[in-house]
Amino acid sequence: MPLDSAPCWAVNQSLGNRFAPAQAITRGGLRVDEETGAVFRGDEGVVKGLYAAGRAAVGLCSGGFVSGVSLADTIFSGKRAGRDAALAGVVRGVREGENGAGERDKVPAYA
Repeated sequence: MPLDSAPCWAVNQSLGNRFAPAQAITRGGLRVDEETGAVFRGDEGVVKGLYAAGRAAVGLCSGGFVSGVSLADTIFSGKRAGRDAALAGVVRGVREGENGAGERDKVPAYA
């Protein structure tokens, strides 16, 4: 889906903006479902099969950046997105008859 029209926003992270949290790293940018990490389209639906993790999925830090925050965000959001992507693949396989009935129950508990 090309991002050539609204709703898309930019945050001034330039060196001239003294209120920008930190200009040295990339953060924020994608609006995601808080439960799954799926990336939203402009019409409130999600882009099927597209998940985001890390700072691109968690947002901007407020008031400054604390070392280690991005690592924790990446671990949490990566697990969330990976779990949902794995479950979506299993459900799709059952629906399409690839794996046989009941395969969703075989997803490991840690997924």
